[in-house]
Amino acid sequence: YGSYQPSQGADKIIEAANILKKENMQWIFIGKGQDRPKVEKYAKKNKLAKVTFIDTMPFTDLVSFMQDANIIFGVFGNTIKTKMVIHNKIFQAIALGRVLITQITPAVKEILKNDYDAMLVSPNAKSIAKEVLDLKENKAKMDYISKNAIKTFSANFTTARVGKQAKE
Repeated sequence: YGSYQPSQGADKIIEAANILKKENMQWIFIGKGQDRPKVEKYAKKNKLAKVTFIDTMPFTDLVSFMQDANIIFGVFGNTIKTKMVIHNKIFQAIALGRVLITQITPAVKEILKNDYDAMLVSPNAKSIAKEVLDLKENKAKMDYISKNAIKTFSANFTTARVGKQAKE
């Protein structure tokens, strides 16, 4: 989900969906923005029948989709912003205890650990697809990541914890 800005790298996610189009999995893209037409065109061209596009929705409705998701994708763009900022969707995913796959960046490495509370990958379709397939075939790993994501969020990023850190 997101605003389809280049920093989000939706083009890499749709390419991963194409790599895995024979797998039994549904891909849902939520939002609007500058790269959405390009991503939709790619999906149509490659006959990605298991890909659905949904327009932007109120955050309260989005949370329901996030809670139902097995995996939430972070960001995979090749921008300075992607490397320097931790996008809200990363915090939202771990707060809900969802398995997060996102690009490994200096900023993300400061708060998350690969194979512990998130899956940190290279920003390319093959790396994303490989991780999705690995997780699909390893429920125990998904459960482990999910539980640790909640632990990481609760220990470091709740309103009370961030407020305490700001006072220190």
